[in-house]
Amino acid sequence: MKKYFIIIVVTILIAVVGLLIYRFVPNAIQPIEERRGVEMLETDRFFFWSTATDLRTPRTEVTGAALDGEIYVIGGFDIQGKAVGTVEIYDPERNQWRVGVELPEARHHTTAAVVDDVLYVIGGFTKQNRPSNNVFAFDLESKEWQRQASLSEARGGHAVAVFDGKIYVVGGIGSAGLLNSLEVYDPESNRWETKANAPTARDHLAAGFVDGSFYVGGGRQIIPGFNLDALDVYDPKTDTWSTGPSMPTARGGIAGGGLDGVFVVAGGESVTGTYDNAEAYDPIKDIWIILPNLPTARHGLAAVKIEDQMYFIAGGTKPGLSVSSKNEILTAIR
Repeated sequence: MKKYFIIIVVTILIAVVGLLIYRFVPNAIQPIEERRGVEMLETDRFFFWSTATDLRTPRTEVTGAALDGEIYVIGGFDIQGKAVGTVEIYDPERNQWRVGVELPEARHHTTAAVVDDVLYVIGGFTKQNRPSNNVFAFDLESKEWQRQASLSEARGGHAVAVFDGKIYVVGGIGSAGLLNSLEVYDPESNRWETKANAPTARDHLAAGFVDGSFYVGGGRQIIPGFNLDALDVYDPKTDTWSTGPSMPTARGGIAGGGLDGVFVVAGGESVTGTYDNAEAYDPIKDIWIILPNLPTARHGLAAVKIEDQMYFIAGGTKPGLSVSSKNEILTAIR
């Protein structure tokens, strides 16, 4: 009798915990849609969204990166449409923001990456909306920004990712228009190297590494009416590109990166609205997965990964110039 009583109690507790997760964790146990050849997640892995303290300064077209366990959100446009060099730092442990050291120059549509505890801000557009080839580095010890070797091509609206101690920069808009060029920065030598061009020229795209391959997805060709669904894949070992299956939803103004063995893309913009779509490409199964929707539809947002979580911060809630302070977290669980 005692054994059956224990079994009943444990069963009730499991049911209560499941109900609490369903009630209070947004999108935790939503069914994942199957469409356009997209399959469901494996049973041993699922994703859910949660929210954290909002950014202090509402912005859009920002960038971000993780440094020493904290998230740096950099640059962008403010609510008046003014380019800023604002830096705000989020501490996930305390769920609090503080003000960081401002960029030497205002930038929007820029990118950020971290190698060996140094934060790099690469390219972007100036206050005059001109593409820049400037690279700034922020060191935790000195608490100062310093200029580094410039990009070979000035660009904004591009994407970056880090692999094996080097920074990969692809796409964007340059002085002569759309770019498909790939540049790789080696912090040790402070030098840039030009690699093979990507198959697709685009801006407002997302990129990230998964298991040694560089995935470049979505984006657009200058304006939101020309959104793309292309997925290009780069192999650093052979300096060659291949083409993967198209994204389920063509869109630019997105953010994403590698998370738990998949390439995640969320948000975006069209001429008629913003996207809450969240999708992930699984290289092993060679399929796109439909994830629970981003809680707040946005474009021009930052995506920053810390361990098994990716933070989607700021961005515009309407097409064109609009801003937000949203800080929403996608968590991967196996």
